[in-house]
Amino acid sequence: MGHFPILMNLTDRPCLVVGGGTIAARKAQDLLACDAKIVVVAETLCTQMNDLPGVTIHPRRFEESDVRNMTLVIAATDDEAVNRAVYGAAHALGIPVNVVDVPDLCDFIVASTVRRGDFVVAISTCGAAPSLSRKIRVELEERFPEYYGDYVEHLMRLRDHVKASVPDEPTRRAIFERLTEPDILETLRTGGIRSAVEQMEKIVTEGINGSDRESI
Repeated sequence: MGHFPILMNLTDRPCLVVGGGTIAARKAQDLLACDAKIVVVAETLCTQMNDLPGVTIHPRRFEESDVRNMTLVIAATDDEAVNRAVYGAAHALGIPVNVVDVPDLCDFIVASTVRRGDFVVAISTCGAAPSLSRKIRVELEERFPEYYGDYVEHLMRLRDHVKASVPDEPTRRAIFERLTEPDILETLRTGGIRSAVEQMEKIVTEGINGSDRESI
């Protein structure tokens, strides 16, 4: 279907959710996890939507002007006319829009995701079999426990340190590759994040010292 898989940075960017039911609330919650600024337009709101923190709510019917200046738009109502109005208004302004469960009214689809901090795995069948995506997501949630988020966080910290300390690009690449070798992942699995971090820091120190010796 020609879908291009991307991860979009939504930090502090305005996103519109039209609808106040449980599905709309779940979409708003997913956007909040990306630190987006959420605006919700709905005449009635479920408890889950009311309980979401930091969401701007307009308790009324959708108006075409609601889509202006939005980074993306999601429509999740049970009213086909409203969903089509949301799609038309956003599409006319070139704003990516998704009408939940209506592929013909989607500029993008939302993949099923496993999120561990900055470690994200997205699964999609391009709308053909959402249930398969969900089942694979459950399998991957077991395959990649929560500590993968800590692992990626430390990788980023060590990456910045190596980039600042090692001018030689091939050497940097070799250190980065070493930090993701199977033995590190095995230490992470059996010894926990602390043991893995100690091993990673040792690799970085040895790599930097070796780089210094080569430059003498």
